[in-house]
Amino acid sequence: MNKIFKQLLLFIGIIITIGILSCDEIVNLENLFINLKISQEITGTGVDPLDTTATFCLSEFDELNDYKGDIEKIKYVAAAFRTDSSTPGLTGDIFASIVSDDDGVTIFSFTILDAQVEDYIENPYELDLTQEQIDLFNAYLADYANKDCYTTTLSVTNISAEDGPPYTLTGIVEIVLEIEAKL
Repeated sequence: MNKIFKQLLLFIGIIITIGILSCDEIVNLENLFINLKISQEITGTGVDPLDTTATFCLSEFDELNDYKGDIEKIKYVAAAFRTDSSTPGLTGDIFASIVSDDDGVTIFSFTILDAQVEDYIENPYELDLTQEQIDLFNAYLADYANKDCYTTTLSVTNISAEDGPPYTLTGIVEIVLEIEAKL
């Protein structure tokens, strides 16, 4: 009986300890981390070169607006390019960039030479930004209230395709940002 009582007491002690430590973790939680996925669709129709632009503003996203007064930090996490649709067999050199509407500074740009654009429908092209580009983007994100809007440019040159001209490409630049907000 004494052995069963000690085991029961040990079990209850472990449960209480876990409960107390778990509650401390919840009580001490001060910040909330939210991933914001920005998907900027860009559609262009034309001849070689195929050029188009689109603009997005951070203030358009509810995740940002819901915590606007409590945001402590916004930082870049990742970016990718993917094809939504295109003229069948479209190949060419893809150039894309993100430029700040505030001062015209290019935050980042990338080129994919001799791209078969249909390859990026199922497998997005992951952008490998340099640390300098990440630092620049993070500096702009730190001042998101004043540097809110950006223009995305998409250009395809040296085009060949099964059909056309005109050629059509709908591409999507996806950017993931992490928002740190006070609870």
